[in-house]
Amino acid sequence: MKIKIVIILVLFLPIIIFSQNFDNIKVYLWDNDYGATFYNPDNPTQLIGYEYNLLKSFNKLGFTQGTNLFYGDTLPQRYSLLNDYAAIFIVTGHHPIVSRNQMFTSSQIDSLSRYLDAGGCVYFEGNNVMEFLKLYFPVFFAKYFNDTIVSSPYSRYIDTLITNTPFCRNYKFAYPTHTVADSGVDYLFTKDPTIVAPYYYNVLNYDERNKLYRSTATAYTPPESKGGKYYYFRGRVFVQTVDFGAFSNGDSRIARQLPDSTKNILMRTSYLKDILRFFGLAQTLLVVDDKSDTIATSVYRIFSRSVDFDTVFTRTSSGPSYTTLARYNSVFWYSDSVDYPLTATDTVNISTYLDFGGNFFFSSMNVAEQFGLGNLFLRKYLGIDFSSDSFSSNTIYGKSFWETNPITDSFTVIKPSTNYEPDGISIYDQSITDSAFVVIGRANYLCGTYTNNGSFKTVFLTFPFQNTNVQIKAGYPTDSITKITLQDVFKYDLVFQPLYTSTEVYDFDCNYKIVKDDIIINIFVNRDFEGYVKIKSGGKDLIKQNVSGKSFEFSLNKVYGRYEVYLFDDKNNTLFSKTFDIFDNKVKNYIPTIYRNIFQIKSDQDFTVEVVDISGRTVLSFVSKDKIATVDLSKQKNGLYFIKLSLDPLPHRILKLGTVLDSVTF
Repeated sequence: MKIKIVIILVLFLPIIIFSQNFDNIKVYLWDNDYGATFYNPDNPTQLIGYEYNLLKSFNKLGFTQGTNLFYGDTLPQRYSLLNDYAAIFIVTGHHPIVSRNQMFTSSQIDSLSRYLDAGGCVYFEGNNVMEFLKLYFPVFFAKYFNDTIVSSPYSRYIDTLITNTPFCRNYKFAYPTHTVADSGVDYLFTKDPTIVAPYYYNVLNYDERNKLYRSTATAYTPPESKGGKYYYFRGRVFVQTVDFGAFSNGDSRIARQLPDSTKNILMRTSYLKDILRFFGLAQTLLVVDDKSDTIATSVYRIFSRSVDFDTVFTRTSSGPSYTTLARYNSVFWYSDSVDYPLTATDTVNISTYLDFGGNFFFSSMNVAEQFGLGNLFLRKYLGIDFSSDSFSSNTIYGKSFWETNPITDSFTVIKPSTNYEPDGISIYDQSITDSAFVVIGRANYLCGTYTNNGSFKTVFLTFPFQNTNVQIKAGYPTDSITKITLQDVFKYDLVFQPLYTSTEVYDFDCNYKIVKDDIIINIFVNRDFEGYVKIKSGGKDLIKQNVSGKSFEFSLNKVYGRYEVYLFDDKNNTLFSKTFDIFDNKVKNYIPTIYRNIFQIKSDQDFTVEVVDISGRTVLSFVSKDKIATVDLSKQKNGLYFIKLSLDPLPHRILKLGTVLDSVTF
């Protein structure tokens, strides 16, 4: 039994926050709705753009426009600029395809393809975005989505959207039926049902008469291709055919005394956090409140081996505010042997955070004893009741998936010299709570639980896990506990890394010139740069060289052909590429007076002639003989014809086929 001597001190030390999560991470929001509006569910008299509420949720999560959140009504024109963003969010609005401007151009689709192939993440939103991509860019549609759509029946009314998936918590959103946001929504169907989690998720379903009929949001990243079965790319795609900004809270279980508009914002923001987690951009907060710098350093090192995080060392009467907690996908709260770990303010902030979709890992030896038997916070949010104020054994083993996974095993807690009296606990509701850790030899002595009620997830430990030791299966037991919590409980992907981005903005240019028998290639950068250059031709690397500075020059022996120039940063990311052809243009580009639609072309060498009409149909093609070609179009109809010439003396093609040298009109 602990003897508690309560000494009241007035502490003026502030909460200290060390932020790491969004260093060098930027997100771009492309407002591609062409000025379309709908009524704001948070204020029914206000017309807003489709990007409005998405921007508000980003701001709630701590993104700042102009710093790590960028916004515009077009996609950055150059692919090299896209690489500066860890994720791109595209909002296209509700307009039918037949009555709107083109959603995407070919060059934009090409840039997005290269960005996804390099490991970028893209969010697509719009009632008809999938129909447009399938119709106008079928190759892009087939490669980057595991979905198909049907032309009819379109949605005539959607009033409720729900989730029932391991991708995220159970959401229930009300949707404005019979409004512009509900017009012509595309339904999504799984294309390849053999691709399942964690590669493909059916996220958001249209609840028609309480039956899950249609999907309106999916998340996809392909497994590595084997035998050509999948179109493989390194990035991730999230698409939804309903509008994020039109969502409002439809979950009656949220009983918080908050305005409906506030509930709407918090639920949308929670949903956005889940999308960012899929993109590898989960925010994690570590709260350490144990009054020991030595223990704080130990816990800090444990988490540093598993995940990027922000840190709060709290020395005040209460921990972080709800506004702070709400920014994070997961909160790890460590209080070790503190006698009174949580204040009344803490329980309100934590419970509100959990009600709106939080993940909470809590390690505290005394919180169960602090609140005692029958406490509502312990029962609802940690799934436990207080059982006893201590247990003597130091040997602990995992239950549930902590026991069956290939990492954790039984381990020993190295007993601290003082204040080691962890609480014994019992499960309150077995329908939502499972055993996580049990004291060996005392089957009824729980010291760790896992709770999932569909809205939030919590892991609770009553022992000082930073002192665990002697694990048989693999590695440090402390690492096992944190990694399994992140991977198996909170659904982090600890392998996937978002596209590396830099706060530095580079501008590149590349040109070449012929000097006698040499090709001189010059690359220019607008600021000091470190990385490397690769130059290829004919599928072979000609140059691969580290560079530093603002301008770089390379000399190659002149060989006719196609050259590819790539510039990489020190993280091996492609920042810039350019392709050019070097050929010997010896074709005498003159066409004498045309007599009855017959003329000749002369050259210093043999060449290929192709004549194409205005529709693109080839009407004549042949190889010249004796360096002269007689082109006879006397049997063709009057019109515009294009003459394409190709020089092809082996072994090198010196003028790429398709170069239009001249045109003739009859």
